[in-house]
Amino acid sequence: MLEFPLIDLPLILAVSKKGAVDGLVALGMPTEKAKTYISEIAPAHASGWAILVEDATGGVICALMVAKKRDYNTVAHEATHIAVMALNWSGIKYTEDEHEILAMSIGWLTERHTESWR
Repeated sequence: MLEFPLIDLPLILAVSKKGAVDGLVALGMPTEKAKTYISEIAPAHASGWAILVEDATGGVICALMVAKKRDYNTVAHEATHIAVMALNWSGIKYTEDEHEILAMSIGWLTERHTESWR
């Protein structure tokens, strides 16, 4: 399990719905609940997707990014979504003129996701 840099936020990087379920189970979600959750939120034919997973009270429990193996375009695309959501959630500011933290986050997420392909 990874943790987003500078943010106390667990991070799940997966290449399939099953990987997303496994990540949620590793965080303590019961298997059937994780399967149901992923089946409800995962787009049917998307090559990737990203979300901040919330508990029943609306608290964020993790960031979840799914992108197919070897699809660099989708990895970068979904990494951008996760970076923006996580930074906004944590209150870390970036602007048009000061966006280094956003760029670093996208790069870090992309590198972490593609590491497992080797």
